[in-house]
Amino acid sequence: MAENSERYYQHSGKIPFAGTLSMLGLGAIAALGLGFIYAAICRINPIIILQILVTLAYGAGLGMAIRLAGRWTKVRNAGFATLVSLFIGSLGVYFAWVWYIFILAGWDVAAIQFEPTTTWEIVKMLAANGTWSFKGAVPTGWQLYLFWGIEASIILFVCYAVGSQIEDPFCEECNCWTAPLEPTVVGLSDTRSLTEAIEAEQYDAIPRLVDNPLDPHDFLKLVCYQCPNCAESTYLKVSHVVTTLKDKDEPSVDETTVIRHIAVPDDVTTLVAALGAAMLTRSAPDVDLKEESDEAEETDSSNGVS
Repeated sequence: MAENSERYYQHSGKIPFAGTLSMLGLGAIAALGLGFIYAAICRINPIIILQILVTLAYGAGLGMAIRLAGRWTKVRNAGFATLVSLFIGSLGVYFAWVWYIFILAGWDVAAIQFEPTTTWEIVKMLAANGTWSFKGAVPTGWQLYLFWGIEASIILFVCYAVGSQIEDPFCEECNCWTAPLEPTVVGLSDTRSLTEAIEAEQYDAIPRLVDNPLDPHDFLKLVCYQCPNCAESTYLKVSHVVTTLKDKDEPSVDETTVIRHIAVPDDVTTLVAALGAAMLTRSAPDVDLKEESDEAEETDSSNGVS
């Protein structure tokens, strides 16, 4: 069965009127408020790495405002969420400039200009003279435009990446979002065979996953999504999770979707829950490596080994 078959969940595309108002309204408020904070940090912060992090956080904040508003008002149209995210991201870039000019002018209220052509003329003047220096050099002209373009692109992309995501399935009958149940972790198996079995409604493949050896750094995660008000909207999502260690032993988690929200009978949630319980009984207790190392050192000391 193909990914676009009827059993795989697809959003209905509905956009409640309240959703349009809330996503645009809350997004604009976030752009206005967070834009002021962002502009103030840009003005006083001399650290480039910190500036990149702040820019990422600003875009994420705008996107999260859109995402929350869309969820509260039950918007089920990813295309609309994308358009709103790009619009609010652009508004966020503009409001950041408005507040930056205000702060640059010595917090003079008269410098607050929400008229785009006036703001653009001021931006061109700043580009000609420069606004900051780096190692004694003052970037101007195309160098500043390039920097500002990259900065705006980051804000727009992150706002889009966060704000356009509508992940959980929706129960149209009860007019509510489904809720994820407790995830179940199992050992890695042939994902193609598992997908074919689930698509063919051969759900006996789920309990058999208990036989797979579990690697805590490379496993499958099963999550059922269920409507809180009825048993008609139940979906299964399966992901492949790989954890690797990066520089300074920092873990990096990569999660790839194997089965994306396929409709399943309500009793599949019982199968997945039973599988989770079976995996818990199989799992060995966690070993504290530090305590194990300390015990080894004590044993070596008692044997005269230094």
